[in-house]
Amino acid sequence: MKSLSCFVLCLILLPIISFAQAGKKDTPPPFLYLHNGTLLKEGEFETKGGFFGKRFRYNNGDKINFNDIKFYQGEDGYFANYYGRFAACTETGTFDLFTLIEENTYHDNDGYAQTSSIKRYLYTKDFGDLKPLNYDNLKADFSVFPNSDHPQEEKIILGLLEQGKQRRKTKMVVLLSGISGFVVGTALYTSVVGQNNSDGFTLKNKGLAASGLSISLGGLVTSVVALVLPKESKSYLESLRTYNQTY
Repeated sequence: MKSLSCFVLCLILLPIISFAQAGKKDTPPPFLYLHNGTLLKEGEFETKGGFFGKRFRYNNGDKINFNDIKFYQGEDGYFANYYGRFAACTETGTFDLFTLIEENTYHDNDGYAQTSSIKRYLYTKDFGDLKPLNYDNLKADFSVFPNSDHPQEEKIILGLLEQGKQRRKTKMVVLLSGISGFVVGTALYTSVVGQNNSDGFTLKNKGLAASGLSISLGGLVTSVVALVLPKESKSYLESLRTYNQTY
């Protein structure tokens, strides 16, 4: 009976122990990789400050210039230094994927500050230079596959890459068409509007005015449609992930 109880207890604790060991194993020890190729391992440097104000020093107290750091692995994750800002590594593989959130602040018509966020994707292989996730960069890196063992996957990878390029073209054509329609429609409406002495407005040609408004509205709607079309970055992400899964 005692043996049976121990067996049951082990079955209960095994997933917990396995999870704890996996979590510990999946967290690499801290390191700094500098632009000059120097790899500083745990114990060779120290970190002070929070995530947005980290300061790095050698063991002897000498300061490590932030701009000299290329990659940083700490308890809070794996990061790359992208022009003075830390980009977080969100996926690892043959190519590591990094994500950088850029926030822009602007003021609306009422004077209130508004913030918009843009997600920028970057990637690299090993400790190489960070590259923006776009068609030209991926096309160059996927130009030669490691071997010919996965022809079907290679077609999928390149197909997703071309899909992203086509999405970008389609989006630009629709957006430019919408902007052009809005400008032409507005110009047509303005051309038939006359001003009275009482500071009011009168229409010289109601038909042309209606046409101008319709064209302008159509152009505005088309521009909005272009903004909600699938982004090319989605195809590029799928292409990169398929590559990592294959190789």
